[in-house]
Amino acid sequence: RSCKENNLFPDFIKMDIEGAESLAIEGGMETIKNSRPQLAISIYHYDNDFINIPLNLYNSLENYVFKLGHYSHCENETVLYAIPEELES
Repeated sequence: RSCKENNLFPDFIKMDIEGAESLAIEGGMETIKNSRPQLAISIYHYDNDFINIPLNLYNSLENYVFKLGHYSHCENETVLYAIPEELES
C-alpha cells in the first residue's frame, strides 16, 4: 500500500540503501511530489549515481534547492540534500 492510500505524508526521507536509491526514488516519486519532503540521498554507491540521481530529482521536482555533503576522505559517504525552497532559509 502506498503512503497516499494510508494517508501518510512524510516530511523527511533518508536513503542509504546500498545502490537501490535510484529504484526507490522512481518508486516513490509520486509520494515525493505530493508530500514535498526534505531528502537526504546517498549518491556514492555507483559512479553514475553522482550524475543520474541529482539530474533525475532536478528534472522531476519543482522549487527544490540541492546541496552536497561529503563525510569521508575518499569517494564514500557523499549525500545529496534536496530541500523544498519554502523550507530553505
